[in-house]
Amino acid sequence: NHELALLQPNQIKWFNPLARTSLEMTRAALSPEALAIIACWPRSLQRHGALFVHGFPPDRIKMYLFQAREDHFRRAFATTVERICFVGHTHELELVAFDGGEIERIPLAAPVHLKPHCRYIVNVGSVGQPRDGGKRAKYVIWDTLENSLMVGRVRYDNARAAEKIRAAGLPEAHARKLL
Repeated sequence: NHELALLQPNQIKWFNPLARTSLEMTRAALSPEALAIIACWPRSLQRHGALFVHGFPPDRIKMYLFQAREDHFRRAFATTVERICFVGHTHELELVAFDGGEIERIPLAAPVHLKPHCRYIVNVGSVGQPRDGGKRAKYVIWDTLENSLMVGRVRYDNARAAEKIRAAGLPEAHARKLL
């Protein structure tokens, strides 16, 4: 969604004032060549029998998973070929399971074994800007052999990252989120 706003400045109105400031600064710092590279990035990827998107499947960039109603999920599961779709966008970990009848939303915290008869939307969150109260970077490992998901967390130098944000002149609120 940030890349979309870099390429289509009219999309910037969708963002909060802090994000707008950061996007305007980023756009000013990028070369035309860099913007051309970003313009070539795909809206989705298909790898290892899974679909990878930023927002909501099959290719909605700006829709957050928490905004989805049951009919959104049913349409997404009906229109995607892949059994598993990985999304981000919200910085929150969550697993949505569909067994062909019921849709279940589950916090993604512990190792999860994926049932072969279910379809899934996996919100892997975000490595940076944690919004779960923790200060560690988080990631998800999908073990295709074991058909499982594991959440990992790793410490990093939050203070140094915050200082780099400040040094770049970005809004102070972005640095404070890391501390």
